[in-house]
Amino acid sequence: MFGNFEASMSVQKKGFTLIELMLVVSIVGILASIAVPSFIRYVKLTKKSESFSNLKALGDGAASYYEVDHYTEDGKPVDEKQFPTPSGNLIDTNASKLPDFVPRGTKYASTAIDWNTQPWLGLKFQIIKPQYYRYRYFADNNDPALPDFFTAWSEGDIDADTETSRFGLSGVADPSGGISLSAIFSYDSDNDLE
Repeated sequence: MFGNFEASMSVQKKGFTLIELMLVVSIVGILASIAVPSFIRYVKLTKKSESFSNLKALGDGAASYYEVDHYTEDGKPVDEKQFPTPSGNLIDTNASKLPDFVPRGTKYASTAIDWNTQPWLGLKFQIIKPQYYRYRYFADNNDPALPDFFTAWSEGDIDADTETSRFGLSGVADPSGGISLSAIFSYDSDNDLE
């Protein structure tokens, strides 16, 4: 009687049952369905931070340029305070952009030569690392009835789905000579992680 009992106890189960395996797989699947979208969103947010830091640098460069005294080529002081423009002239309302296209899901590697023109030189703005966004800058110092202002914006397609996200920053000169910078804003909050 004890011999059969000992024989049955010596046979041990090895491995997992089908139910145990299915339970583990379903738990892993549930965790993955929660973690993967959060991870993708986190990656997009980190890519978006490039735009915010570069727009802040553009705004700081424009404010710094405005507050510094400028001189003509023959050394005479310029009376008008101004934001930098693409031509370096007071009257120039063309928008500068770099690169000429919106990067689609990959980084664009610009060179120092790309940024070696106005208004980027006046803004002291240069990107030496590959970038996800195209940057644009526009200044209007032309109308004496209106305060001088500038707008900088970025546009990118970080997930390569042809929908772009656009962020902007603007600044206005006040009558006392100071600069008021806006907060960085999204042109379309539904697409700010596109």
